[in-house]
Amino acid sequence: MKKILFVSNETDEKSILEYLNIDSSALHINANNITEFLNHKIGKKFGVFYTSLPDLEIKKESEYNDHFLKLCLEFDEIVYNPTLSARQYPDHGTLFLLGVLSKVKDIKNLPTNDYSGYNFKLLDVRKTDAPQLWVAGCSFTSAVGVKDSDRWGQVLADKLNMEVSFLSRSGSGIRFHIDQLLCSDIRKNDIVILQKSSLYRYDYFPSTTRTPVGENLYHINLQACYPLFETIFPVDRLDEQDQIEKTIRGFVKLQNFCRKVQAKLIIWNHFFDDEPLLSFLRTQEDFVDMPFGDFIDVAEVDKDWPGIMDHPGPKQHQAYADFLYEKLK
Repeated sequence: MKKILFVSNETDEKSILEYLNIDSSALHINANNITEFLNHKIGKKFGVFYTSLPDLEIKKESEYNDHFLKLCLEFDEIVYNPTLSARQYPDHGTLFLLGVLSKVKDIKNLPTNDYSGYNFKLLDVRKTDAPQLWVAGCSFTSAVGVKDSDRWGQVLADKLNMEVSFLSRSGSGIRFHIDQLLCSDIRKNDIVILQKSSLYRYDYFPSTTRTPVGENLYHINLQACYPLFETIFPVDRLDEQDQIEKTIRGFVKLQNFCRKVQAKLIIWNHFFDDEPLLSFLRTQEDFVDMPFGDFIDVAEVDKDWPGIMDHPGPKQHQAYADFLYEKLK
């Protein structure tokens, strides 16, 4: 006999009746019994089991791996069984985990991809017909732990008396930032400033996720990586030569684009010391390397923030803005 696990976005009465019709002893796996199940202390060994992420009451990112994914690996067959609400508004958290799992196990009933409605979602749009500032980067730009008005991009825009658009997201990588810039409405006499993030980042589009793409990309980095994701893209590939070359190629595309539209470009660095990238960037006229050192102050980061590194505070953002303002003179 097989062990079959039905996974839904939520467990409702209708789905429970479906499971009981298939197997009158169908077992609900939830936060109260998952540890017993994973320790093989549950009496039911075969037949139908069912669960959902809300049922497991997962509160930490690591528990998706320790609980949900380990649970799924115990079964011969896994069936995605979305409720009506999930079919109308897909549960991308569940779909992402099942999409990763589908690389090592067969998952029945996963939605197929349809790119007819492809839409690369920009994080921000042009603010004015006059020349404006564009800033792109990761959590150092978005920026984690400081007010929007204290972000270096906003402080710099105020000093320049220009409107500004933010193409930034926490945990995101260089190629994502460059894509955002290349797809934006950048015009003559605009100023484009790219904060160089870490090389060791990768944006992943789950095989079970539909558009808009900008909302559904998962940003994988050394602080946020799923163990089963390594079956698709091992972490040690993040610094391989192919990754480095494609990232450098992205910089070249951005440089060419800005020259074509006659926009001023600055690429600056005060992040990880990625020597392979810096060896290239330091040969480029549009690159400025801010000296490394301790932050002047540190951001008041939310205690639930999953990262392990400090983020710049308001005074450090002011220093970034002053540094870049001098470079623009």
